[in-house]
Order: sequence, then C-alpha cells, then structure tokens
Amino acid sequence: MIITTQYKYERLDINNINIVIANSLSIMTCITVYKSIIQPHFDYCATILYMLDKNSISALQKLQNRGMRIILRCNKYTPLNLILECLQWMNHHHHNHHHHNHHHHNHHHHNHHHIIIIIIIIIIIIIIIIIIIIIIIIIIIIIIIIIIIIIIIIIIIIIIIIIIIIIIIIIIIIIIIIHNHHHHNHHNHNHHNHNHHHHQIIIIIIIIIIIIIIIIIIIIIIIIIIIIIIIIIIIIMIYENKR
Repeated sequence: MIITTQYKYERLDINNINIVIANSLSIMTCITVYKSIIQPHFDYCATILYMLDKNSISALQKLQNRGMRIILRCNKYTPLNLILECLQWMNHHHHNHHHHNHHHHNHHHHNHHHIIIIIIIIIIIIIIIIIIIIIIIIIIIIIIIIIIIIIIIIIIIIIIIIIIIIIIIIIIIIIIIIHNHHHHNHHNHNHHNHNHHHHQIIIIIIIIIIIIIIIIIIIIIIIIIIIIIIIIIIIIMIYENKR
C-alpha cells in the first residue's frame, strides 16, 4: 500500500478491518476527516485513534482479537516501514486468525446473552415469590386482626350481659329487702309515709338502673360500629393494594 502525501488520507478496507492513515495531520483534523467522510459509510462498534509506535502491532492484535475495527493515526515522524509492517501484519493475520476469532467472539457473546436472560428470569421469579409471600402474610395478619376484633366484641358482649344480670340481681335483692323492711315496719304509725318513701326509693333505683342499661347498650352499639368501620377500611385498603 502506498501512503499518500501530506493533508490527504487513504482508506483501506481489509474485510471489516477499517484503517485510516492520516499523514502529517493533527489529531483533531484526523477526527474531523474520520467523522465527516469515513464514519457515515460504516457501522463502527468502536473508534480507536492510535499513534503508531513500537507497541502498535501488539496493541492491534489485542484490538483485533476483541473484534474491534481499528483506526491508525500517523504523524510525519512515523517511520514508513513501521506503517507498512502494521498493514502487512494485519493483512497476513486477518486470513489466518480473524475469521476464527470473530466466530468465537460471536459464539461467546451469544452465550453471554443466554446467561443474562436466565439471570433476569430467575430474578423475576424470585420477585414474584417474594410478592406472593408478602400478600399471604398480609392476608394472614388481616384474618388474625379480624378474629381478635370478633373475640373482643364477644368478650365485651359477655361482660355487658354479666353486668346486666348482676344489676338485675341487685335490683331484685333491694326490692326484697325493702319489701321485707316495709313488712316488718307495718305497725309503725307513719306507715303510709314510710311506704310512700320506700316506693320513691324503688322508683329512683329502677330509673338509675334503666339509665345505666341504656348507656351500656349505647356504648356496645358505638364499639360495634367502630369495629365494623375498621374492618371496612382494612378491606378497602387490601382491595386498593391489589389493584
């Protein structure tokens, strides 16, 4: 290959290895020439701008083995024989090794793709399993909360029934005591007044007991309403989360 004179460039296309030789051009000019003239016509996977020196051949070999397309940049101090040596080496080694390396590289790349897909699938499966476990745990917690609420309601109702029974027993005992007291004191001169007084006491006690029972019933109703509201809120939250 003939290296062209100053301010010109030569493109060599050796079966997918693209070499730009720019003699006596600044690095910026070289990039400009490359971008405006050469790059639009090729699908480069990498752009390597290289100053040719003693290590160029080994560097070229490494790049070529990685399946990269190469740009060489020379200046006026680059020995012509070194440039020609590089070109000869590339032309020679291309026929011997490049096809095999390229095939191997592609096969290796394909394997990488398979591994990445498998890893992604595993990650997705793990995430799905975690989400299912979390949903199951949430459902179990909600069921436990509902059971606890039901147990609390039952306990409250039992306690209230016991309180009402105790109050009724107390009323009966008071009525019996007052009746007995009245019966024993019926010889008293103030019999009528006394009887009236006792009747007043009984009425007051009954009114107080009725008020207490009404208050207890109201409290029970309020508690049940609050619990129902809480359950409804929990169900709505679950439904919203599932959506």
